[in-house]
Amino acid sequence: MMHWLKRLFGVSHCASDVMAVHFGDDAVFVLQLQKHRSRIHVSYYDSQSYDSQSYPKAGTAKDGNDIGIDEATIALQQIISRSKIPFRKAITCMPTAETLSRTLSMHPELTDDEIDEQICMNAHQHIPYPLSDVAYDFTATGSDDVGMKQVLLVICREDSLGRQLDVLAQAGLEAKVVDVYDHALARGLSLVLSQFLGRVVALVDIGWDKSRFYVADLTDIKSVDEFGGFDYHREYFCGEYWQAKTTLKADFEKSQDISQVDDFYTDSIQPTIAWGSTLSDKDISHHALVEPTKLQEQADTSEQKSSYVISFEALTDMPISQTNAADDCDLDDAYVSYMSGQIATMLEHYQMATGVRVDVVMLSGGKRQLEQIAKDIKKQEGIPCYVANPLTDMAIGQRVDLARITKDLARLFVPFGLALRAFDDC
Repeated sequence: MMHWLKRLFGVSHCASDVMAVHFGDDAVFVLQLQKHRSRIHVSYYDSQSYDSQSYPKAGTAKDGNDIGIDEATIALQQIISRSKIPFRKAITCMPTAETLSRTLSMHPELTDDEIDEQICMNAHQHIPYPLSDVAYDFTATGSDDVGMKQVLLVICREDSLGRQLDVLAQAGLEAKVVDVYDHALARGLSLVLSQFLGRVVALVDIGWDKSRFYVADLTDIKSVDEFGGFDYHREYFCGEYWQAKTTLKADFEKSQDISQVDDFYTDSIQPTIAWGSTLSDKDISHHALVEPTKLQEQADTSEQKSSYVISFEALTDMPISQTNAADDCDLDDAYVSYMSGQIATMLEHYQMATGVRVDVVMLSGGKRQLEQIAKDIKKQEGIPCYVANPLTDMAIGQRVDLARITKDLARLFVPFGLALRAFDDC
């Protein structure tokens, strides 16, 4: 059985009128699923880009970690006005970096109220902030080898949660459930896992300035219902920002005004490590952000293959002629080559850390050249690589714009994961 946080910051209670609202890097996504007998179908979908310039700047969403309230509210209001549906309730998610997760061992006979009391009594051991400053929730995930109840505790700062709730409230929506990004992503991935049972599946979630590498080890799983989340998670400083900045640099180099692009991004895109840390069910950290100083050391060396992934910032600060793209390749080809190299290093890191080789790679989140990257990975690594498609075996309602949802498919694991929360306790 999946160990999801059914009560996390709210309760859905099988609400058929709840919409999934996901604030992405550069757009907001709204999705509704409905059940007819045992089959799920998409009853509504829409997306709206934030009202900003071509690329995210300071104050807009970057990997979901920094939402511009005004822009996100306007985008969400535009979707609601187009839909002509009286939306009132929403399910959304917090960025994983703004949450803290820990697995606690509790006496097997404790009730939820007693677990809550234990958490409050020992808050100084689990929560690095005063209880008055955080929202938290928990769920039992099973028992350990000695029979102790395993409890997954998730904590989020109230001010971080408030940003999400403010956007929904200003758009006239009430938040029924606030999930966590990684949990929603895993739930969305479960829609396609039936074809990969018995294998080790890697998911590369390509973002704006960071990409996330997840692994789900399904070797001992015989049913999707047994899938309880990711076994491994790391973040890397690479993403679509590389192509965006490289494109701008190329344009400015032609006009010999390259300084403008660096000034444009100086305050808007900087790799930072958020306050939160993500722990696995075994209380082992897989967050493992590569330190920026070590990334810079890697960028200063002539060798591009080492134990660290070369950072997007270091690579894009090089003159165009010094990037690893061949002179006769266009920027799309250079981006494909760059991301393929990054993913190859992610796979190498996982194999070195665990001694296990990935059987299948899946790409999600990005907008550019995913099919080409998938082909490159398959060719270079000899591993099947697919672009995410959560619509597998799912019907689509007549009101859904097929062209729009097809265009956004690779970015919809999280919205689908959120929308599935509406069926909790059904």
